Amino acid sequence: RLVQGDGAALPIRPDSVDLALTIATLHHVAAADAVRATLAEMVRVVRPGGLVAIRDVDWGTAAYWPRDPSLDRFIDVHQEAWRRNGGQPQMGRELRALFNAAGFAEVTITATVWCYATPEETIAWGDAYADRLLSSPMGEGPVKHGLASRAEVEAMAAAFRTWARHPDAFWAFVHVAALGRTGG
Repeated sequence: RLVQGDGAALPIRPDSVDLALTIATLHHVAAADAVRATLAEMVRVVRPGGLVAIRDVDWGTAAYWPRDPSLDRFIDVHQEAWRRNGGQPQMGRELRALFNAAGFAEVTITATVWCYATPEETIAWGDAYADRLLSSPMGEGPVKHGLASRAEVEAMAAAFRTWARHPDAFWAFVHVAALGRTGG
């Protein structure tokens, strides 16, 4: 059975599940103590010998082509706005340290690359980010925090649309997965 809940207070009895899993969540939490508390809560609900699994992004690995100054600026501004909003956009690279510090019996770390390299993929990715910049908190954060003007955010969105349609367009970044087995 699947149970969803607040990572800091899971509605689950101690030692009662085989697996606790979170995907693309911890990068929204910057405070190290809150991240450790979430991991500890996941460990609390897992039976001895059970598994805790986390997968998260590392925006510091973003690579794209062809280069564009507005997209370079987007990557920098996006990460800083994320931090100021209380997140950690490079959480993926911290997972091994978190799992090691938590004292798991076994830890496995893997990484996958999200890659957008066909015209369909780059257009879908580029247009989605352009839309998010123009109509969601993603575009409001940089302005609110004084990191970019509204005109700069609009230029970033336009750059995403132009980049997405370039015949050489390519975008990739790493997602890291950590799997830990609790002591038994």
